[in-house]
Amino acid sequence: MRYKISENPNILGKFDTGDTVTITLYDLSDESSETLDSNSCNELGSTGVFYWSTSNITTTPTTLKEYCWVMTNGTTSQYGKIVLGGFTDDITDIKKCETNRWKIENNQLKIYDDDKSTVILTFDLKDANGNPTESNPYERTPL
Repeated sequence: MRYKISENPNILGKFDTGDTVTITLYDLSDESSETLDSNSCNELGSTGVFYWSTSNITTTPTTLKEYCWVMTNGTTSQYGKIVLGGFTDDITDIKKCETNRWKIENNQLKIYDDDKSTVILTFDLKDANGNPTESNPYERTPL
């Protein structure tokens, strides 16, 4: 499952009630073990369900990170994959394209930043024959 970095989701595992459970987190891009502020998992009541928060990752990722997690009580282990960041964190420009000022001039579509004067995206506009156009564009090509 993919989550926004800021969400700090919990990872869950099922073990015997009262077990001591720890977690190890591996960065799948280089198979390194992540440094954690705490690797101890907490039991949810007396259910045998243990959880660990990604807020315990010492260095919070700033871009897309895929992790393999291994939760163990020393005898048995459970594992899974969790993804933090990526497209779920990067919707700012998409929102600006949908809501901010835009203008068509000189056969180009220009999309502006929140200040309404800084161009953040520019597209060449073409008709169905591939010719530059300002009216009835068929295609837009990012510059």
